[in-house]
Amino acid sequence: MVWFANITGGWPDHIKNELADALFGEDGLNFNIARYNIGGEDSPETEPYMRLGGAVPGYWNRPAEYSPPENAGDDWEEPDDWWDPNNPPDHWDWDKDQNQQWWLEAAKKRGANLFEAFSNSPPYFMTNSGYTSGNFDSWEDNLQRDKFEEFAIYLTRVVQYLEEEKGIDIHTLSPPVNEPNTGYWGFLR
Repeated sequence: MVWFANITGGWPDHIKNELADALFGEDGLNFNIARYNIGGEDSPETEPYMRLGGAVPGYWNRPAEYSPPENAGDDWEEPDDWWDPNNPPDHWDWDKDQNQQWWLEAAKKRGANLFEAFSNSPPYFMTNSGYTSGNFDSWEDNLQRDKFEEFAIYLTRVVQYLEEEKGIDIHTLSPPVNEPNTGYWGFLR
């Protein structure tokens, strides 16, 4: 689903239902597998730079006290380690990725029975570059070494939410391992 679901999940109901029938319906392609991209999402202050659909929302929420003040200049820096995964009311936002969630539910309703979750990037505040589109040096890892556990918590809590709140049984979960031996997945503006 990934970028496709991020875009089309926001289309008018009659169009996206027609598309879901064509892909997952018995009279369509009858797909039974759906892959769900757990988004990382860039900082709210980042000017959009990704192609249409590429900026998949993440489930984190940054409370106002950690955001830049109204009079912040270019020298403002976000506090380190502000995100608390154990603070669901303030640090999580389960409504952010409605477009992809729609597709998960549509696929299940039409008979899909194998759901996989993966991630292309951790949230920006867990990356070395501060961006979800890769490191400045594309040969270097973008996940900060001290954020491995925090990222694992992020991924597993999203899966837990999808299972408990949406009734989607996720069979597999994969961290970002796409194309690990190439140098083209670097941050570009």
